[in-house]
Amino acid sequence: DTCRFVADAAREPEVRRRQDKYHEPILAWLREKHGAELIRGAPGALRAPPTPPEALDALTTACAALSNYHLAALQAATFESKSIAIGLALLDCEIDAEGAEAAARVEETANIERWGLVEGAHD
Repeated sequence: DTCRFVADAAREPEVRRRQDKYHEPILAWLREKHGAELIRGAPGALRAPPTPPEALDALTTACAALSNYHLAALQAATFESKSIAIGLALLDCEIDAEGAEAAARVEETANIERWGLVEGAHD
């Protein structure tokens, strides 16, 4: 889940600031709404920390309560954002489409602002 990866604030302060701004509220909402505690990884880590079994159970319960149409929407949102947290927040109207896009593209947006847009080279 893209919300679980954090940049090293010493090396990429702008990316980390944006991750905190966009991802922390989504993870807090997920914790409050669904009881799923998704822990963020160590700064600069290439892997997210293990997902606690309780969080997996909470996410399974949240998904099991959805209709087939909502599951299809969640799948699309999760695939595009690389985050079930963003997908669920979007589906529940906790964030709007623009907020979901901003949260999903934190690193990309920061890199484009720093280095400029390179067509076909960004995710």
